[in-house]
Amino acid sequence: MPRLTLAQASTYIERALQEAAEIGIRISVAVVDEAGHLVALQRMDGAGWVTTDIAYGKAYTAAAFGAPSADVAERWRDASLFAHAVTVMTHGRLTPRMGGLPIKIGEELAGAIGASGGTGEQDVQVVKAALGMS
Repeated sequence: MPRLTLAQASTYIERALQEAAEIGIRISVAVVDEAGHLVALQRMDGAGWVTTDIAYGKAYTAAAFGAPSADVAERWRDASLFAHAVTVMTHGRLTPRMGGLPIKIGEELAGAIGASGGTGEQDVQVVKAALGMS
């Protein structure tokens, strides 16, 4: 299984912060490994205090399901009891909202990145830029 390094995580965060600055938003960005453990987290000056937890939650969600965090919300739309149970089991870490994307090395899940501080669309734009997808 590929390992996500701190150097890689730092590069993703740097790219995300640059994109956020270019579009005029203040965000937090989190990168987690394939098991959802935090690798790196940064909060821009002026970003809301809660954005760190939300960014981490979005990254955690994308890693847990190997899919964009917003897709998880869509999957759970008609399964609120299941969604509640999983949220409780993960101590509230799951954040099925726009702004979290899986990080793959080759075809393997290596981790995920999440951003918070803009609109959902802006958060997605930032993480896509971080991964070179924009």
